[in-house]
Amino acid sequence: MVEALLEAATNGKQVAVLVEIKARFDEESNIGWAKRLEAEGVHVIYGLLGLKTHSKIALVVRKEGDGVRRYVHLATGNYNGITARSI
Repeated sequence: MVEALLEAATNGKQVAVLVEIKARFDEESNIGWAKRLEAEGVHVIYGLLGLKTHSKIALVVRKEGDGVRRYVHLATGNYNGITARSI
């Protein structure tokens, strides 16, 4: 997902992300990604200290034909195939 955001920013698209700092075992990784995103011009917002943000949200706004279309992805849970488990 991060690579797609970086590609969009490199292609001149406006990209904004909220990066969770309180991510179990991933804090350092998330900070590294945030710095890389910032270096590519992405607007990075950091989560609130002590508050776990556990959602995935994407909004894509595109000019299509003679109008504007909006695509939304909204989810909770874990996208990590190694640590996620199904019930």
